[in-house]
Amino acid sequence: MMKVDLAETHVYLACDNLNVYQVPIKEPNQKKTLTHKKKITALTLSIDGTRLITGDAQGLIYIWLLTTEELTLKTFELHKDKGAVTNLVALERPLSLFGLTANMNAYEPNSIQALQR
Repeated sequence: MMKVDLAETHVYLACDNLNVYQVPIKEPNQKKTLTHKKKITALTLSIDGTRLITGDAQGLIYIWLLTTEELTLKTFELHKDKGAVTNLVALERPLSLFGLTANMNAYEPNSIQALQR
């Protein structure tokens, strides 16, 4: 899988070796590696390019906070043990603003809990 950010400064490549590579387009030798524990099955970028969101075969969703100097990881247990994550979409606002209010409280941002490491 591959994604390019909207500013076209980085390419994100998800590989079968459990890694995602952040590759600067102008300096491809300066790539950074993000490692999963299971095979990566879904990949998306936030619209503003500040977060890379990946899902794996175990059902874990990883949110990588992208900064110029380091990559910070938060792992969310939204789908764990329910099968592989097959698709991800980055929404910048609560689902209730899209008229999706019935039984959607569990998916609102303030109810998401990060896993403790």
